[in-house]
Order: sequence, then structure tokens, then C-alpha cells
Amino acid sequence: MQSNIIRKSEVKEIFMEDNNVVITGNKGQELLSEKTDIKKEKIREIFLYHHYLWCEQDPYVDEFKLWALEDHLLGENTNSILYERRNAIREGDKKKAKNLKMDLNELGVVVKDQGKDQYVRKI
Repeated sequence: MQSNIIRKSEVKEIFMEDNNVVITGNKGQELLSEKTDIKKEKIREIFLYHHYLWCEQDPYVDEFKLWALEDHLLGENTNSILYERRNAIREGDKKKAKNLKMDLNELGVVVKDQGKDQYVRKI
């Protein structure tokens, strides 16, 4: 199991989406998005106790747009990663999809899945 160290000074806000805990950074990037079986109320309580900013929903929800193959606004490199990630999702390769999501994050793009659709926003 891999562990990530995230400094409190790097954290902007925390929220839960479905069963995922999401921690965003000061620039709006995703520092962490991990599935959990712990109830949202307990997660909220823990982070608030430690004085983190808690949001009841994704504060960037209105910035996401559905990605389509013919979409060229994000650039050719990002588009090819999104295409490869779409194929990984269709093939059920969750590990590859997650790794590609992290690559996109490093390139300044946050991606969120709804079914087999990918929604993206620029950081």
C-alpha cells in the first residue's frame, strides 16, 4: 500500500463525493481522491476537529465539462491521455485509469467519472 504525505499547508479544502474522500490543494488540484467505507459524518468530524476546511460538495462542480474525443481545448497531449484513460475505463482497468488520472492532475487537469463518461476541468 502506497502512502502519500500531504502537508496541512498544502490543503485548501476537503469533501466527499460518493464514497471518495477528496482533498484539494491551494491551486485547486486534487491531492488525494480515495475510496473509503467510513461514513461521511465521521470523516467530516475528524477533519473539522483538526481545523481543515470542509465542503459539503465539490466546490468546483460547476467548472467540469464532459470530455469528448473531438474536444481539443486541453491540447493534444492531454487529449491522448484522456483517450487512453477512456479505453482503460471501458476495459475495466481501474488501476490504469487511476494512474492516468494522476498524470492528468500533474498536467493541470482534474478528471471526474460519471459512469463511463469523463468530466474535466483545468486547474
